[in-house]
Amino acid sequence: LSASATSAALMIADRNEGTEADVEALKSLQDRSGGFRAGAMAPVPDLLSTAVSLFTLKNYGAEPEYPARDFIEAHWLDDGGFAATLMDSGSDVEYVFYGLLALGTL
Repeated sequence: LSASATSAALMIADRNEGTEADVEALKSLQDRSGGFRAGAMAPVPDLLSTAVSLFTLKNYGAEPEYPARDFIEAHWLDDGGFAATLMDSGSDVEYVFYGLLALGTL
């Protein structure tokens, strides 16, 4: 199970084709911190997986199990960019996109 692959499959599928089980599987990747892990074995949640998962859930009218705002804001750095994980101290344009996508889903 992968957050990005599951999200992509659900987004290209007709809403009638995406099953509740698929949405629930995606929701199972969420950590109590509010972030989503890339996969079940991923050690920490990351901003990419969180952004695409929140976007997909919103499109399916589903709510995440835990609020994600604090997780997203924790990745928002003083320079205005976003870090991929809390272990990263720098940002890049890719993660600015994911941060804004994640914030936009709220």
